[in-house]
Amino acid sequence: MEAVEVAASTGPPLTTGVSLLDDLIDGVRVGDNLVVVADDPSVLEIIGLAFGEAVANAGPLVVVAFGQRGVDIAPSAGHLLDLRQTGEESGSPTHLLENADEEVGPGAAFLIDSLDGVQRRWHPDAALEVFLTICPRLYRRRSVAMWLVDATEHDRDFMDRIAEITQVVVRLSGSGDEIEAEVVVAAGRAPTTVGRHLRLQLRDGALQAAGPLTSGRPKLGEAIRHNRLARGLSQVELARRVGIPPSGLSQVERGVRGLAGDTLIRIWEALGVPFGPQDSSPQGYRLGRRSAHAPTSLADGATGHAVMDDPDVGRCWQIDFDAGAAGHRPLFDGKLSESIVVTQGVLELELEGKRETLQEGDSIVASHAVIEAWHNPGPSTATALWYVLR
Repeated sequence: MEAVEVAASTGPPLTTGVSLLDDLIDGVRVGDNLVVVADDPSVLEIIGLAFGEAVANAGPLVVVAFGQRGVDIAPSAGHLLDLRQTGEESGSPTHLLENADEEVGPGAAFLIDSLDGVQRRWHPDAALEVFLTICPRLYRRRSVAMWLVDATEHDRDFMDRIAEITQVVVRLSGSGDEIEAEVVVAAGRAPTTVGRHLRLQLRDGALQAAGPLTSGRPKLGEAIRHNRLARGLSQVELARRVGIPPSGLSQVERGVRGLAGDTLIRIWEALGVPFGPQDSSPQGYRLGRRSAHAPTSLADGATGHAVMDDPDVGRCWQIDFDAGAAGHRPLFDGKLSESIVVTQGVLELELEGKRETLQEGDSIVASHAVIEAWHNPGPSTATALWYVLR
């Protein structure tokens, strides 16, 4: 892969390139991996072209082409990673994408087309391996990626695994004048975003609305699916815990069949969802999701995600420190116990008149001392888990 000329940018453009889809999913967030699944390949091409044109001139864009369509929709301003003729002799597709990501750096935009090409040229599980590795990597590096997926090329188990890990999935069923867009996954959005529908039609090579945006108020099957995915369970595993066939659970989630009352109770119990009269005793644990809190600017050059917030224990932040960024006051006010673990890069801290340098994997506990200043001396983003304890 040739070196990529990276233009100065404040981050990837936050759009799908199609305003109707932006409205459907409540906008694009930094770190989003948007999976667009369609029955009609021409719909994928239209969306891919719109995304490429929208982001190509605003920052680094990498178009990853496992098939001809990816080559056709690559804008001249983007960088094309053409993998149509590659195979096992060229290395794993995961490694090739990791190399591309290293070259463009954090905060880029990716357009990844035709994962089915990975299955054909490498091995059957290679496409899933690519997604399960690259999706969280791009999320951590605050990039935005659009994955174009042909619904006819992948089975339900594959799509379930994709939905379990990504931030956004939009399903486009049908073609021509009868396209139904549905939000399947929407991490970090309001709960009612999941299940939203919008009827679309193709007109003169563009997608147009053919009806109003309908509410995402979840039906029973959609609610079961949403809670199952939120807990990282496959249909097979939930069906096993409940004692019903996976095919039966699939029909319930799709609204094809109903449920007996006792089966519904077992499903909610398996998912840990309160149902009916509850025991007054408190639950022994609390579950937090990374999508529950929006990114927060803690200081110039320091952006935090609250990954844990407990009134009894305290708060844990995942903080990204921009290259060269520095602060000369505490990040958090008050006399608090703080514990920091550097997970990426280098971070310098000043406390009690001393400067401590933490490399990746190092940690420090400041139970009484105040962390008075911080600095990322490295050429790339540094990341730390920063615990602020009660």
